[in-house]
Amino acid sequence: MRDLILLGLLPILMYYAIRKPFIGLSLWLWTSLVPMQTWSWGMATSVRWNMIFALCTMVGYVFMKNKPKVKLNGLFFSMMLLLVLATISSVFHQGFDLQVWQRWDSFLKASIFFVFVFLIVEKKLHVEALMWACVLSVTATAAKQGFKVFFSGGGHVVYGMSSTFNDNNLSAFATLMCIPFTLYLISLYKDKFLFKWGLIGAIGVSVIFILGSDSRGGLLGLLVLAGYYFLKSNKKGVLTLAFLVVGAVGLSLMDASWFERMNTITDATEDSSFMGRVIAWKFAILMAINDPLTGGGFDSVAYGPTWSGLLSQWNMLSFIETPYPQKGHVAHSIYFQVLGDLGIAGFVLFFSIIWKAFRVMGKMAENNDWTAGVAIYLKLSIICFLTAGAALSVAYNEIMFMLIGLAAVLIQKKRSKES
Repeated sequence: MRDLILLGLLPILMYYAIRKPFIGLSLWLWTSLVPMQTWSWGMATSVRWNMIFALCTMVGYVFMKNKPKVKLNGLFFSMMLLLVLATISSVFHQGFDLQVWQRWDSFLKASIFFVFVFLIVEKKLHVEALMWACVLSVTATAAKQGFKVFFSGGGHVVYGMSSTFNDNNLSAFATLMCIPFTLYLISLYKDKFLFKWGLIGAIGVSVIFILGSDSRGGLLGLLVLAGYYFLKSNKKGVLTLAFLVVGAVGLSLMDASWFERMNTITDATEDSSFMGRVIAWKFAILMAINDPLTGGGFDSVAYGPTWSGLLSQWNMLSFIETPYPQKGHVAHSIYFQVLGDLGIAGFVLFFSIIWKAFRVMGKMAENNDWTAGVAIYLKLSIICFLTAGAALSVAYNEIMFMLIGLAAVLIQKKRSKES
């Protein structure tokens, strides 16, 4: 029955995606973050929902009567340069062909999505629609599993949401990045009882989900987000009470093994998992030293013959003490992931883009119009990316590309206001 309902809705959704491209953009993001196959059943699982909504959005933009006036800016050109660099790196990669080009394909699709965010988004409503897409996909999925964590007394095993966020750590990361969007929507619907408390409840369950994921990066990012939001808020009393209630409930569900795992954050050198990450970081540094302009290509250090070739230079970084590696390791850090994949040039370019987006949002937060409210919460999401991402290989994800696209839009808004 569910698949028939979804298939019946598909023509309607396609119609609105073409007629209102910002709706298509939101459906594109929604089905990219958490594929419709997660929500569908039967025949509906064979439909390529994401491709359909992406094409509908592009067609809708082509036939859009009053297209937003866009002027290409430095952030846009930097993103296009990053795509060119990633392509060159993939052509001359040192890993496995299949793995590298699969990653490049995902990077290309995310870059195309960025372009259409830049071309289509113009109004506050458009930004809200994208935030709802994140909440109705990532946050809703996290809430479903969060309830299972709660009702199982912490016994539910958290799993991945999608091919991008395909394990407990990455799912916690995506959920964390979407909490600021939920906070923004709460500020919009504070006079709507059901919406307000429904969204507040979603944040509470999301926190339980992040705790139940056993992700140390997720916990670190959650603490940074809570601390930063607390310092910037003018409702510290209410927030303190909320933190105490949600924290007490969440922590009461965790067993002794969870606390032991989290304690390794402060005693990292004794943790074998952490030392495996340090080994991966050393590989990434060696790769960047060998190929500073292009790196080794996507995931070349973890998958492929590259890591064994780098062992001959292992003593170059002997001042970083680690066991001698027996295999390649995934980077487990956005910083070392980009460094190994795209080299020093790609690292500088990628994080200069992030820094530019962060600075733009900081400046826009001082405005006295709708862009100020939006910028505050977009900035919070970038903070989550930079902190929780320090322990995860998830540099190239759709949420981050959306944030950069919205930063490019805010630059346009700022320039049009000044002219």
